[in-house]
Amino acid sequence: MSKEISQGKMMQVLDWSYDKAINGVPGLDSAQELAEDYLKQSGSLKSKANALIRWQNTKCATSGFISGLGGIITLPIAIPANIASVMYVQIRMIAAIAYMNKYAALRHFCSSWPRPGMTGRLHIPARVACPLVTQ
Repeated sequence: MSKEISQGKMMQVLDWSYDKAINGVPGLDSAQELAEDYLKQSGSLKSKANALIRWQNTKCATSGFISGLGGIITLPIAIPANIASVMYVQIRMIAAIAYMNKYAALRHFCSSWPRPGMTGRLHIPARVACPLVTQ
């Protein structure tokens, strides 16, 4: 018996990830706090954003590696957990980069802008897809 993932369920997962990425979860920084940590580093804004991207991608790769360690027995639990953690990390990274570039993510406008890329649909650049407001 296979269960299909509906579009509605995927949107719920993305909404959850977006909410947690923006507001933070206990023990982890919010997107704004993450951005502020990287803004404190020396270098250009581009180098700071690149450092953030590299570190977040490393986290996702590590999560994927650890998910596979349990073998086939743990895959039914490990795969959904890995997907959820990667979505959270990537959405938080997107929001942190927006903040670093002096944009404020508005919930009612921007909760949908990571969705096209995360769901495999048409890629739309963030500056076009999301009416960001300068601070």
